[in-house]
Amino acid sequence: VTITAVDDDRVGPDKQVRVRGAAHNSQGVAGPVSVLLTVTDDDDYPVVRIAFAQRSYEVIEGGDPVTVTVHLDRAPQREVSAPLSLSGSAGVTASDYAGVPATVTFGAADTVRSFTVRGLEDDVVDDHETVTVGFRSLPERVEAGAPAETEILIRDATSTRGRERAATLGLGALARAIASAAVATIEQRIESTASTLTLAGHRVPLEVFGMDSAEEVPDEPDSAAARLTGGDAQFSMLTPQELLTRSSFQLTDSGSPASESAAGIVSVWGGGDVSGFQSGTDGFDMDGRVVLAHAGADYRQDQVLAGVAVMRVEGEVTYTDGDNSGELEAHLIDVHPFVRWSPMAEMDLWSVLGFGWGGGRLSDADSEAETNLHMRMLAGGGRLQLGSIGAADLGLVADGFHIELAAQAQDGFPAAKGDAQRVRLRLEGDARWALAGRSRIGAGVAAGVRVDGGGGATSSGTELGGELSYRDAELGVDLELSGRVLLTHTDEEAQDWGVNLMARYDPGPRGRGFHAQLAPVWGNTESRLAQLWADERIPAARSGPSRRGSEPSDWAPDQVDVVLGYGFDLGDDAVLNPYGEFGLSDHGAHTIRLGTRFAVVDTVRVHLFGEGRDRQITISVQGTVQL
Repeated sequence: VTITAVDDDRVGPDKQVRVRGAAHNSQGVAGPVSVLLTVTDDDDYPVVRIAFAQRSYEVIEGGDPVTVTVHLDRAPQREVSAPLSLSGSAGVTASDYAGVPATVTFGAADTVRSFTVRGLEDDVVDDHETVTVGFRSLPERVEAGAPAETEILIRDATSTRGRERAATLGLGALARAIASAAVATIEQRIESTASTLTLAGHRVPLEVFGMDSAEEVPDEPDSAAARLTGGDAQFSMLTPQELLTRSSFQLTDSGSPASESAAGIVSVWGGGDVSGFQSGTDGFDMDGRVVLAHAGADYRQDQVLAGVAVMRVEGEVTYTDGDNSGELEAHLIDVHPFVRWSPMAEMDLWSVLGFGWGGGRLSDADSEAETNLHMRMLAGGGRLQLGSIGAADLGLVADGFHIELAAQAQDGFPAAKGDAQRVRLRLEGDARWALAGRSRIGAGVAAGVRVDGGGGATSSGTELGGELSYRDAELGVDLELSGRVLLTHTDEEAQDWGVNLMARYDPGPRGRGFHAQLAPVWGNTESRLAQLWADERIPAARSGPSRRGSEPSDWAPDQVDVVLGYGFDLGDDAVLNPYGEFGLSDHGAHTIRLGTRFAVVDTVRVHLFGEGRDRQITISVQGTVQL
């Protein structure tokens, strides 16, 4: 009997066939016959490549396990077992992790297998423990692919929680600063009505370009003496950031004379802003800064103003958390559509949306990581003129925002979301009474309420402020008394108040003849009536006579400024004004300034002075030229 094996293309194990029958010998004796045939497969199993799905993984001590995946490039058509090798960084032991098997086994039709690895929490702080898993002694016709090894980073639980805390609080603080700057920028745009150009802090007259500009606003004075003769813009070398944050523009197409809107129809505007902040909570202290450049355009029609602003934001926060410290940086491009509606002459309502995208970097002594950031913001507010009570005009102002700044989990940067909220409400009144001759009396009062949440600055407070003024233009006498007090605060021990008195004598025309000013200050009068409204955060305990005691002898002024000067009329609208200024604070710091100002009305202003402050002497020249 002849048996022939049939050749095929399928790979399989060798097969055996047993053939039974009967046979007769020459003597006629019969017996059973059994023959075992082996059919050998002459085809080989396919060569397969084995590799890890990723080059690295990350797991947190005591946290969720990580899934490690191994794959073949094709089905092996037989069972394949791949032994795994293990190695670790210095100090890593089997007690630091669990879940890595000795082998990974694939069935004949399998191409993917996985296992989970857990980080085991211990008392040792080490944020750089790694375990490397590879292949060893691979079976025949199994080859290592790429990557042939994977590294598992075991994050220390304490360090990871610290980075998550830093990211969450840092993002919240940056979010608050970004929202505050964005709201202030758009509120300022909504309130502005005419074309302006400011370069390095100085207003440029647009009439030079044949354009109508806003009513001239004096530059912010740089000292008590400047309040007598007008402020100056410095001629000095500015950094690009200083030039940006001290410059702005607004160009308004005021349309035809028949236009119903006196403010115009189409406007484009832009500028920059820089703000800083400090905050702390539960031993976590932050010091940060946000630099913002913006440009926008809007369209005004009747009672509706609609527009969009695009902002480039650069922010940084340095933080200290116990013995650890680090830095969080962020850069974003924000888009803010906004609308203002004036349903009646006494009311303005506005709302702003915000969407932003960018990146962030978190660094500390042990690591540095980057990730993607995204921002969402909603803000709104309005003004309402409440009418008059006698000679006093009353108004109500309110605004609020909610902002979220989120980071994706990526390569050591933990998933985190910082949010911040703010609600402000202010009631203000102002009255003026004309007296005999050219004298008048003024009075103002304001009460503010503010609530902050998120961003490491959860607090609330109320403040009351007021001012009285008397001016006699004939005698050249000005008297002003202003004060403010923090009525309530989340911190029950918080105290914050201030009183400012200013007496000025300037009998001649502005800047001419003898002039003098005395200005004692008690407590904190940094922003007078608008303290709650203007600060990035609600002020905590920081000023008041209680820091020196409560005896009457301790109620001396915290600071006194005295200015004496004389303005000489040089003719042709030119004035030379030498002056001296002396300032003394309660902690011993003093300032002496001697200088002179030269001015030609509407043309040239030059200011030369020398100043000594706390044993440091500076000499400065400032000036402006208007063409």
